[in-house]
Amino acid sequence: MMTSDRQVWFSITIYRPRRDTLLACLSVAVAALLIWARCPSRLLAPELWAEDGDAWLQQAYDFGLSCLKMPLNGHLQTLPRATALVAVHLPLTAAPLMFAAVAFVVQLAPVALLFSARGKVLIPNLWIRFLLVSYYIGEPNASEVHVNLTNAMWHLSLVTFLIVVFPKPKTKPAILADVFFLIFAGLSGPFALFITPVAWWHVAVERTKPDHRKRVLYAIILSLCAIIEGWSIITQGEGVREQHLGASLNRLVHILANQIFLGGMLGSTNLYTLMDQDWWVGLWPAASCCLLALGFAVYALRAGPALYRQFLLFCGLIMVSALASPVVSPVGSQWQSMQYLGVGDRYYVLPMLGWFATLLVVATHPSRSHVQWVARALIVCCSIGVAADWQYAPYPHSTYQDSAKLFDHAPAGTVVTFHQNPEPLTFTLVKK
Repeated sequence: MMTSDRQVWFSITIYRPRRDTLLACLSVAVAALLIWARCPSRLLAPELWAEDGDAWLQQAYDFGLSCLKMPLNGHLQTLPRATALVAVHLPLTAAPLMFAAVAFVVQLAPVALLFSARGKVLIPNLWIRFLLVSYYIGEPNASEVHVNLTNAMWHLSLVTFLIVVFPKPKTKPAILADVFFLIFAGLSGPFALFITPVAWWHVAVERTKPDHRKRVLYAIILSLCAIIEGWSIITQGEGVREQHLGASLNRLVHILANQIFLGGMLGSTNLYTLMDQDWWVGLWPAASCCLLALGFAVYALRAGPALYRQFLLFCGLIMVSALASPVVSPVGSQWQSMQYLGVGDRYYVLPMLGWFATLLVVATHPSRSHVQWVARALIVCCSIGVAADWQYAPYPHSTYQDSAKLFDHAPAGTVVTFHQNPEPLTFTLVKK
């Protein structure tokens, strides 16, 4: 029996979109389950961490909306402060779960975007998107940012990058949603400073496209956010600039090799053994690793698409900023501490993803070469790190919930001290 024109039209306009939507929904659901499975307690028994209490929650309770104008470490932090402003109007026992839920959604968002219709246009190859998402979900050496509101801005910056390089929407509501998100994310940490050059590069590369004006609009919005954040850092970041760097070539190559190139492939669990070896503390073993990685990056920059170059620029600017102004230790040398696994994981999340993208570009290049097979072998090695670092330890139990229950039922004027992670951090609220 011959297929009718109507049947063909139906299969093209109805079946395929539904199939793509089903694939996207299934991918996001699986990703959500996997992110949860890496440390179920982050959602089942959530705890406040670091600035969650003494910065976001306490200042939202004490200062209300004006806390949005208060910088931390020199830059504005709209995402956690807006979350805390909502949390203080709920029973404080619910605050840790709300913080964790927001962080979880932000962490899941890049997966949803890459499997959306816009993500399909940006990266048509399904297997490349699958590998990128798989590595992103199971990224080793990244426990500090996992379902953590204080560090959710690192995932938020990846979402912002994707919005910038995505094909622009055609409807006004969708454009307005993008604009609102860019403003919100652009004022949530210093990342507008790193994404703005990418946005203008994207404008120059895609200047012949019909949506050129929209790209210019997005770049202008991010530029304004970058100016605001830059001015805040210049005027309010004195404490950060006073940190002692302790910079040296030996420490630099160990930071890059330990935390990104090897940490991103083998995982921190496996690298502890390597770092205990006397021969590894010298300059040349780590420097050789860095030179090999640099060779792959040069190859990928020459052979890869503009999207890869833009992402590598974004990751590179983040790493340069992290090296120039890190906050990992209250005393001593910053670079000395940054060499060690488990210290400053947040700084390496996106550079590690850039390293994995480099291997993908080299491994999938059409030319046949031995370099391709080496890159493919290294991609396989990345699964070793994912497996080794898959399970994250739960946060230690604190007495926050006991204090929150007391506070929720206390009369006005009651002073309650809350304990949170990491110990011995505390913060105090006076019941209004």
